[in-house]
Amino acid sequence: MSVPVLIIEDHPLYLGALRALFERGDGFEVVAEAATGAAALEALEGPRGARPRVITLDLHLPDGSGTALAQRVLAAHPQVRVLVISALTDRAAVLSALRAGVHGYLTKDAGSEEIRHAVRLVAAGGTAFGEPIAVLLRDWLKADAGASARTHFPTLTGRETQVLDLLAGGREYAQIARELGISEKTVRNHLSNLFVKLEVNNRAQAILVARRAGMGTS
Repeated sequence: MSVPVLIIEDHPLYLGALRALFERGDGFEVVAEAATGAAALEALEGPRGARPRVITLDLHLPDGSGTALAQRVLAAHPQVRVLVISALTDRAAVLSALRAGVHGYLTKDAGSEEIRHAVRLVAAGGTAFGEPIAVLLRDWLKADAGASARTHFPTLTGRETQVLDLLAGGREYAQIARELGISEKTVRNHLSNLFVKLEVNNRAQAILVARRAGMGTS
């Protein structure tokens, strides 16, 4: 069965490229196209309303925010899945889109097969993130974990914080040593020091305290 797709894109050349991409790929049907948010809502809610399973959405639209449009569409049409395809990669844009409930995020330099695969995955109920976005999300989570650690554990050194974060993430001592480029004995020394600073008696207690502070996500 073909995946019905609504393309929302204000750049004519990229809109045409997406149309051609889906028309060339088996298993897709472009049921509507829109260059503005208003046109997209008309396509969805007009008398001959399209019934897409997946919407590919550019966040930069001439008549408003793509994020706000996604939020409105998903509230009114919960069966629809939204895949962002955008040139925007700043933290505010990406996180706002995720908070709006989108089901995936690709950058505009994604290849044809990556886009097709993402649409299929999202249509099937999954989520899809392009490698650049996945890397950004990972880095932001690590940065947030570091900020949380500095707030919760101000007495820890930078290296002790790194060791604790990796420990909370499930790494064994030997793995921590390899990732940080230090000896396993040095890892154990750092752990002994941070056990004292955290006022815990063992590894399990340290992991529990660290995870409560949001560490261990990397």
